[in-house]
Amino acid sequence: MKEDPTEKIIVVNQRKEEQKSEPELETLNSIKKVQPLLSTIDGPNWNTLFSNKRNQNIPETLNPQPFINFFEQYQQYLMECSKTVIKDQNILFENFKQLSTYCNDIDSSVSKRLSQTKQNGYQLIGNELIQKVEDNIEKTQILISDIISKIDKLDEVIPEEIKIRNNPDKYSRIHKLKETHLL
Repeated sequence: MKEDPTEKIIVVNQRKEEQKSEPELETLNSIKKVQPLLSTIDGPNWNTLFSNKRNQNIPETLNPQPFINFFEQYQQYLMECSKTVIKDQNILFENFKQLSTYCNDIDSSVSKRLSQTKQNGYQLIGNELIQKVEDNIEKTQILISDIISKIDKLDEVIPEEIKIRNNPDKYSRIHKLKETHLL
């Protein structure tokens, strides 16, 4: 019996299957090709210089179709670029508009607070407001003292049954005023 030598072979590195085409070549093949502007013509050359084919028609103009195709593609590309630029400009314009509105709101808020602060500052300069309040308190205290003294004088003149000090329930506010003022 013979042994099969292929059975005893140990494969260290399996051979990879090669790609039929490279990805770069596939990408290059997918790009649209541009046709030459000049078509192939059989003009005078070394092969035809001494031959009998001198009566061939040589075109006098260029083939315009490749030009037209190229410029149509270029025009379409420019249109797409301009649409993208317009879209981006509109987005930027809206963002600037919102930013301007936001800044105006902040500016008006700061201006209002500044004017309010200035008003408060003018009122508090030299403690004029506090001084006015203290003066009003003093005047009120003097007025209350004067009222209480007049009530006491009146209380001495009126009959006993309607006197203020004898009827605290009837004249509760006056009694309360006297108590708080004497404190």
